[in-house]
Amino acid sequence: MTLRGLALSGWIKLHRRMMSWEWYQDSNMVHLFLHMLMKANHEPGKWRGIQVNRGQFVSGRKALSKEIGMSERSIRTCIKRLKSTNELTTNATNRFTLYTIVNWDTYQIDGRSSDQHTDQPCASKRPASDQQVTTNKNDKNDKNEKEAAEAAAFAVFGAPPAQLADWIELHGAWNTKQAIYQSQDARKPNYTEKILNRWAKEGYPEKIEKKRQQSKHDESKCREIDDDCARDNGTDPKGRSSLEQEAVRARKELEGRST
Repeated sequence: MTLRGLALSGWIKLHRRMMSWEWYQDSNMVHLFLHMLMKANHEPGKWRGIQVNRGQFVSGRKALSKEIGMSERSIRTCIKRLKSTNELTTNATNRFTLYTIVNWDTYQIDGRSSDQHTDQPCASKRPASDQQVTTNKNDKNDKNEKEAAEAAAFAVFGAPPAQLADWIELHGAWNTKQAIYQSQDARKPNYTEKILNRWAKEGYPEKIEKKRQQSKHDESKCREIDDDCARDNGTDPKGRSSLEQEAVRARKELEGRST
């Protein structure tokens, strides 16, 4: 198939989170970026002997200007902005430019595939033990955390940075999400990476939070055990014996009769 045929066949995905993209209110940026998403290859192809991979396309400012009716100067400005936010890279020659949409695979991941994979064992046969059910729940929780991290990236950076999958794999989705939110003032992926690397050395917030929750749970359990022991010994949790409790009740009854 020709390069043009590859680019124009099929369809692309567009998530509603696009509306939280930092350039969304700039109509030129949105117009150009959507055009680039649709021009990019969805599978590898060749153009005059040059390999053009998924998420890439060959063009130039003049051609883009003609295709979307925007001035070359505006095209140049938009491309500069897209490169500054790590959403586009370019490789220019004296004849053409190879454009690469950095997060192409992230934009086009089929979210339904992971759901089908998770649900399939339950549809084909029932779990042999509770362990399988727990595993499915953990997988669902992991998926939710990954989606939360991706949503944080859209909110802070406008689109998931190229490093997002590596961050999640190395540091976990929950930690990645927290680091992204801590980067919202700087709005730079490099800042997020520095935070994650520091946490890797000093300790992740997720582990600290889990320890805190576990400590809280242990304290609650200890109190329950102490209360049970107190009741077994004939005292209430406040340390009063059963005789003392009877005396208190009798005193209250006498006070009530005398009034």
